[in-house]
Formats: sequence, structure tokens, C-alpha cells
Amino acid sequence: MKVDKKNIIEGSLISSFLSLFHMMTSEHILILLNNYSESIDDQTILLERIFNLFLKILTQKKRLRLKIDDDFYQQFGLPESTDLPMSRYLIIIETFKNISQLLTESFLGENFKFKIWRLYVLSLIKFISLPELNSTITTGSGSGGSSNSDHNLNNSSAKFIHAQYGDLREVAALILENCWYSLDDLIIKFVPNEVEYFLNLLLLDNEELVNYGFEFYFKMFLEEFSRTGEVSGIEQGTVAMVGNIIDTENDEIFINNFFYRFEQKFDEWESIKEHGKKFLDQLKQLIEKSSKLKEFRGTKFEEEKSQVLIDIIDYLYKTKRYQMFARYCQLLCNLHVQNKNYTEAGLSLLKLVNTLEWEQSSSSFNNDKNKKSNQKKFQTASKENLLKKSIDYFNKGKSWELAIEQIQLLKNYYSENFNYSKLSHYLYKEAEFYNNIVTVDRFYATYFRVGYFGKGFEDEKYQGIKDQTFIYKGKELEKLPEFMDKLKVKYPKATYDVKDPTEEQKNGEGQYIQVCTVLPSSEDVILGKKISYKRSIPDKVLKHRMEGKVNVFVYSKPFRKTKIKSKNEFADLHIRNIYMIAENYFPTTCRRLKVNEIIIIEITPIQNGVNSIENKNEDLVSIITKYQIETIQNTNPFSMALNGVIDAAVNGGINMYVNAFLQDKYLKDYPSDENLVLKMKQLLVNQLYILNVGLSLHNRLCPDNFRPFHDKMKIQFDDMKEKLDSYLKDMKPDEIFK
Repeated sequence: MKVDKKNIIEGSLISSFLSLFHMMTSEHILILLNNYSESIDDQTILLERIFNLFLKILTQKKRLRLKIDDDFYQQFGLPESTDLPMSRYLIIIETFKNISQLLTESFLGENFKFKIWRLYVLSLIKFISLPELNSTITTGSGSGGSSNSDHNLNNSSAKFIHAQYGDLREVAALILENCWYSLDDLIIKFVPNEVEYFLNLLLLDNEELVNYGFEFYFKMFLEEFSRTGEVSGIEQGTVAMVGNIIDTENDEIFINNFFYRFEQKFDEWESIKEHGKKFLDQLKQLIEKSSKLKEFRGTKFEEEKSQVLIDIIDYLYKTKRYQMFARYCQLLCNLHVQNKNYTEAGLSLLKLVNTLEWEQSSSSFNNDKNKKSNQKKFQTASKENLLKKSIDYFNKGKSWELAIEQIQLLKNYYSENFNYSKLSHYLYKEAEFYNNIVTVDRFYATYFRVGYFGKGFEDEKYQGIKDQTFIYKGKELEKLPEFMDKLKVKYPKATYDVKDPTEEQKNGEGQYIQVCTVLPSSEDVILGKKISYKRSIPDKVLKHRMEGKVNVFVYSKPFRKTKIKSKNEFADLHIRNIYMIAENYFPTTCRRLKVNEIIIIEITPIQNGVNSIENKNEDLVSIITKYQIETIQNTNPFSMALNGVIDAAVNGGINMYVNAFLQDKYLKDYPSDENLVLKMKQLLVNQLYILNVGLSLHNRLCPDNFRPFHDKMKIQFDDMKEKLDSYLKDMKPDEIFK
């Protein structure tokens, strides 16, 4: 069997340490301190080391090979079979008693040292929380975590010691109580950072210990309230505790123990009743919001969990609980990183960045050591670090525009503080990202409209989604069937369709989900405004401007107003465009946004034709401009774009528009469409001009093996022009290529 020599040596040292304190009284400890040094500061250092060693013994995860003299068993009346690790707690509790007397007599008043009092109090709390001192549990089962204890202690030893000396945890609690109340107004020193340690006692299985824990906590509450008239420090510590235990098996235990005892105090302390109730109400709100996370375990509830976290973050920000706010911002970021939503992860960190302030440049040159200055230094370091992380996430998510915005903040700070080394690094980064914007192909997310209908969505666990419509941000190039598969995992019993729900489905007992793909749009399009961009803007930049930040989405439904289908499908093809305005812009910190407004616009057949020709003209101008400006070896995309329009025109595409809308009969039947007819003619004139420019450019660029193809297009174009000439007499094209 392999022997762990380090464990043996460590066990021997701790055995010697325990044996030494086993023989010492409080007077001996005082002599030890005085012989060590007459300086209170030096004595404080020695006590710190002693308490740190006690904490190490109490938190030791591996079983040490301890050896204790035989007289130890005789003094405490223990059988020699008593488990040694269990026996050490008798020595520790005796030592705690002796040190308690020393601290209250020698380390209060002007000799008060928070460091040693803190370590002593935490050691006692740790002792009280030891699961192996619970004699009611059995090995391999029970509560308090003892079944999984790394000590693997002998439960019979715990029962014997309990029978002889009582519950050592209660003895430790009594020692702590005596010390705690001797601190008097110095108790405020433990707020807010140590509040959580006391609240952990409310998770114990012993009613007496829970009462002790709450009384220690309530004493801090009273002390802060009597001093300041508020309890912001206590709130901070309590909220931190709630954040740690929520969504665990212990949350209900804590909630029941805490609220029951606190509400009882209102009868005893009338002065805190109003403030205390407000405090509890806010805490209940936080717990209620946080507990919703339980309902969305697993990766399939990504959007729902994100929304819960965002609600909590907004609540914490409004109530100025910034420490907890920071923790939940990080949780939201981690959730998005886990799902590879790197842009959303970066935006989650920016929520936190915006609450932090830069240290003023002038303070970089002074030696101000006050608390406010140190806080600003900490905020500056945190802000810088978070900005760097967000830039990395935006880079991973190919959101280089957002990365450049954050780089600008760092550049300003580095420039003001003359940190040219860091400044130069991010100037290089900025140049790299600008280059990526114009050279790297980016594929944008697919968006889906999802509506939830039916009484099957009335349950609270569905977060009020019944009769609501949402826009979901899918993955890059994600298809509708793939997205629906993910929905079906969440809602396996639902009926799915692209059609609008009937009244029966809306009011029925089941679940009906309407889902379809939608396209990014804009409010300008809804208002009928013409969106124009400079021709010199690169396609990749233009694409991002149209899809990089969007809150309006559209999907189209063709329909006919007559039951009899026309021979010319263009003549009676109406389009119903359904525009949805979301509550926020994508990208944001959630990949699901509620639809706030739906606007339906019907497009007549001629307007639909005008839009189609106009869009095609814009596509042609875009690709022609690209080949005019850039040196591109591959002309295939250019060839296909020209041929797609020319070939369609020759094979009936343009003729369908001509026959449907440019005949004299159409204006007799629809005189109000005269302007649209003129616009269609002008667009066709423009298209002929654009194609002519395109063919001239193609003639210069196309390789020899494409020459027959080019010649064929030229012949087809001449044929197309000839057919349209009689309808477009005396009309000139607009100035298109500037």
C-alpha cells in the first residue's frame, strides 16, 4: 500500500499543535502572546496564524493521520476506539473557550483588531456548520452533506461524544453568542462582507442552531439600522446569500427559516417594522424572480433562461444592488458563451461596463490612498478588463463594428493616460477589424416569427406567452425545419403551422404554435420611404447596415381577390406584407424579442410588379458597380446576374408585365394607377440602360471561354429591347451610374 508521507508529516504537525493547546488554559495563551511580543500588532499576527491553522483543520478535506497521547482519552473519558478526527473537536472547542476569554478581555476597545475577530468568528461558524458533529445522521445517508463527507467519520464516535458532552455545535454557538454581544457596536464591522456566513447557519438541521444564526444576523441588522436609518449593507449580504442558494436543494429551507423568524421580530421591534417589511418584500421579489431559473434547466430553454436573467438584472439595477447585478450579468454572459452566442455574451458584459467609471487621468499622478480613490482604481481595472473580454467575444461573433466601438473607449482612456503601448496594440486590433469588415464574408442570422395560442400556454411556467408573438434570432443560415425541431423539444404536444390560428385554436385547451421565417426590414419601408446608399459603399458594409441592427421584420402572403385564376398570374397577384416591430433591436442580450406592433400593408398587382423591377434594377447596379470598382478574377456571378434578367425577359418575364399593365385597356380599367404605369415604364427604361452598361463591362471582363455565352446574351438583349421599344418611346433613363 502506498503511504502518503506528506499526509503523515502534516498529521503529525497538527497532532502536536492540538496536543499543545490541549494542555493550555487562557492564562497560558496570554503568557504565550506576551512572551512572543509586547506589541499588540505582533500578537495579532500570531493569533492570525493560530486561527488560520484552526480553519485549515476544520476545512481539511482529506483524512489526516493524527496521533494523540493516551491521557487525552482518560481526561475526556473516551474509549480508545474513539475516532481520532472526531476527538480533535473536543480540543478545539476547549481552545475556543479559552481564546474567547482572552479576546473579550484583551482585544476590545482601542486594542480591537478586526482581522483576528473575523478569523475567530468564522472558525466558530465553521465549527457550528460541521455535518459530522450531527449525531442523528447515519453513515451513507442523511442530511447536511455528511453522507458525502470526505472525512468518512465514525458515526458511533459522534454519538458517544454527543452523549457525554452534548451537541458540540451548540456549545460553539454559545461561545460565539458571548463573544458576539461583547462586541456591541463593533458588530457593524462585519457588515456587509460577513453577513452571508451567519445566514449559512439557517441551513442547518438543528432548530437551536438556526435560532442562534438568525439572532446573530438580526443583531447586525439592528446595529446598521440604528446607525444609518437604513440597511444597505445587510441587504447586500443577504442578497448575495439568496443568489448563492437559489436554484439549489437548500433554497426552501433557507426561505422558510429566514422569513418566519424575521416576521416574528416585527412584534418585538416596532421601530423596524416599516423598513423591515419593505426589505422582506424586495427580497421576496428577488427570490420569486430567481426561482424561475429552476423551471428552465438545460440548454433547450436558452431564450427563456436569458429572459429570466435579464428580468433579474433589470430589477437589481433599479434597486441599486450592484454587486448582485454584476454577478447576474456574468451569469447571462456565461449562458450565451455556453450556447456560442458570442455577440450576445459581449453585450451582456457591456451592461456591467456601463455602471463602472474611469479613474480621472489626473489621479494617475497622485498618491491618494483614500477609499474613494481605491474604489475608482478598482472600477477602472474592472472596466478595462470587461471591455477587453467584450471585444474578444464580438470578434468571435464577427460583430467587428461593435468591437470597434469598445476599442474606441479603450483608445480614449489609454490616450488620456499616455499608455501608448496598450494604445498601439488596440490600434492594430482596430485596423484588423476594419479589414475583416470589407474582406470576410459574413452569414447573418435567420429570424423566425413564433406565436403561441391556446389555453395550454396559460400555466405560469410559460411566462405569459399565451396569445403573444415573438421574433426569434436563429443561427447563421438556419432553416425553418431545424428551428421547428428545437421548438418541438420544448413543446412536444403542440400543433405547428404557418397559418394564422382559428378562434377555436386560440380558445381551445391545447397548444397551437404559428411559426414562419421572417426577413429584416425597416420602419422606412413601412412608411414607403426610399432608402438610398452611396454606390461606393462596399457590399459587405451595406449588408451589415441592413441586417446588423434590426427591429422590424416582414413576411409576405400572396393572395387573389377573385376565385377565377387569370391566365397572366402577374395581373391578379396581390401581396399582403405583415410587418412586425419588436420591443428592441437585435442583437441584444436575448435572442427572443416580443412583437409590440403588427402592421399589414396590401400590395396591388401593379405595385408588386413595380417593386420587383425596382429591386432587380438595384441588384444589377450593385453588382455592376462592384465589378467597376474592384478587381475580381471570377466573372461567373456577374455573368449569371445579367443572364438571369435577360433570359427571363426573353422567355416571358417582362412580357407578362407588359401584357398585364402596359396595355391601353389597363388604364381604362384602373385610371388611378396612371402614376404606377409611368413608373413601371421608367423602371424598364432604366433596366435597359443598366443592362447595356453591364453588357459593355462584361464584354471587357469575360474570359475567352465565355465569349459565346456573352454573344448569346447580347442577341437576347437586342431582342428584349426591340419588344419594349414601342411601349417606351421618347423616354430617357435616369442618371444611375454617377
